[in-house]
Amino acid sequence: MNHLQVLREVEARGLRLSVSGTDLRLQGPAQRVDPELVGQIRSVKAELIGYLTEAEPAGYPLTLLQRGYLIGRGDSVEIGNVASHIYHEIDGCWDIDRLEAALQAVIDRHGALRSRFTADGRQIEQPAAAVRIDRLDLRGDREAAQQARLAALREQRSHRILPHDRAPMLAADVTLLSDDRMRLHVGHDGLVMDGISMFLFFSQWWRAYAGEREPAGDMVSFGDYVAAAEAMRAKPPAERS
Repeated sequence: MNHLQVLREVEARGLRLSVSGTDLRLQGPAQRVDPELVGQIRSVKAELIGYLTEAEPAGYPLTLLQRGYLIGRGDSVEIGNVASHIYHEIDGCWDIDRLEAALQAVIDRHGALRSRFTADGRQIEQPAAAVRIDRLDLRGDREAAQQARLAALREQRSHRILPHDRAPMLAADVTLLSDDRMRLHVGHDGLVMDGISMFLFFSQWWRAYAGEREPAGDMVSFGDYVAAAEAMRAKPPAERS
């Protein structure tokens, strides 16, 4: 494993790795740390220290719409404390490990899904962002109890405000209802995914789950798009408009 893969594993376990002098400090629940993980960290210690001590990238500015979404998450406006959050529920039956790996592949492919947002209004694409699909097993519950729990989960998850300073700004969970029946809960934020992106995201996730490969080739990053849009504003047509 390289240092980015090790860092992804650390984040997936809900742990935090930081630099302390010339050493590394691993923080989080002790039960999530095992000798294998410690060995992986030690094997790429120098690379991890170099990566974690690099200056934070400058990032790039938010679009006007993103600015509005970010402001609306706070309490500085009258109808604030609300995220531009979309929530989905999908019933089916999946290999959850494969579903999780496919989701990670989509996040690895798209920089916008690895973006976090700073307090001074910038967005930074991280080289890696780990995702994990949590599982809730209700297979032993009666139908009425299952439905009550699902209703409570819908109320809770449909009103999430995902942390904007951590990537990815999406959450996926699976509730097991029987051996061949599951409910997938997916939430994502408008800061990193608009309406068209949402359809592309689910399409690419399904293709990755089915084992299909995305076509090779470079893609224009969202940062490049923002820079191009800013440059257009200084041109005569935009000034005339």
